[in-house]
Amino acid sequence: MSPLFKLPLLPLIEIFKSCKLKEIVLLSMTSARSLRIMKNLLKHMRYCDNIVVDMSIYPSVHKITVTTNHEQCHIHVNNEKWMREAPSSEKIFKNCKYFLSDYFYGLKTYWQEEDTAIQMVYNHILDLFGTPVTNLLYNPSEEKLYLELLETTLNNQDVIPKCSVGLVYLSEKSTARVLNHLQKVRELNLSSSFLKCAASKFKLQNLVIEDGYDISFQKLIELNCQSISIHKHRYQNNALQIKDLNSYLRRWAAGFFPRLKNFRLETPAPLFLSKILKRIHFEPSADQMEMDDEDTVLTAGPFNIRRVADGKVATVYTMDTWNKNGHEVTIFELSVKN
Repeated sequence: MSPLFKLPLLPLIEIFKSCKLKEIVLLSMTSARSLRIMKNLLKHMRYCDNIVVDMSIYPSVHKITVTTNHEQCHIHVNNEKWMREAPSSEKIFKNCKYFLSDYFYGLKTYWQEEDTAIQMVYNHILDLFGTPVTNLLYNPSEEKLYLELLETTLNNQDVIPKCSVGLVYLSEKSTARVLNHLQKVRELNLSSSFLKCAASKFKLQNLVIEDGYDISFQKLIELNCQSISIHKHRYQNNALQIKDLNSYLRRWAAGFFPRLKNFRLETPAPLFLSKILKRIHFEPSADQMEMDDEDTVLTAGPFNIRRVADGKVATVYTMDTWNKNGHEVTIFELSVKN
């Protein structure tokens, strides 16, 4: 334990008010007693009220980022083979040796068993700040799925608000195992490669597909989600067409996709709402559409369509805007009313 913790409470609080976030983390890792004292200090200082914790999982290279209102600390958990220069010191954490390299934005740590280490560091950060993971960046490999860490994270909190997952190099079996764990994620950002498995088996919540240029209509209707957002950054012939959107709406009106609350397609291709609504009964909507910014223009709608089975109403419309890459895109959106 650091001799610093032998000071009386009030002087100790004043000292930690001027400490950097990475110094707080490092001091808490010196012993179990240091962790207990630091937790009580932070609670007394109301230090953890506005903390955000993000975690990134890659083969052999992991990171936990802790953010406060005025500071950010990156805690890198890497395999020893990634050491490119002599670390500043050798440390012990929970009877495991690691090497520490201090840098401006946080702490770089190197371990013999980095996969075991990230589990320990994650548990420590959760214990120290009492803050669940807000955003998870998760890129497993066929050899390392990190399902135990994923299970631990999900068991420690009711839901993960946001998770971006790379499944490009996984087999169909491994992809299915991962998706089975991710059904508790509130907003799930996936590559379209996950569609190689039977996606309809998984009741996902809010699904975002960033590379949706090659999603077929057949794959779209297999999705079982509350919300689907597909981003097409380039146009391909096998991508979703106007006729596919028409068929999708007709299926919704006939009673398919009972869990669906929102569908959104962003594409560089032109979309004409009159053609999308062909042979579908619709009425003008009284809803006022609020545009995100001044560069977004409502081009058609809003119109209401009704589902025969239960009378539920969905509002559809199109708009033109610019995406985050500065490209002009058209957006089609369906929003189901409660």
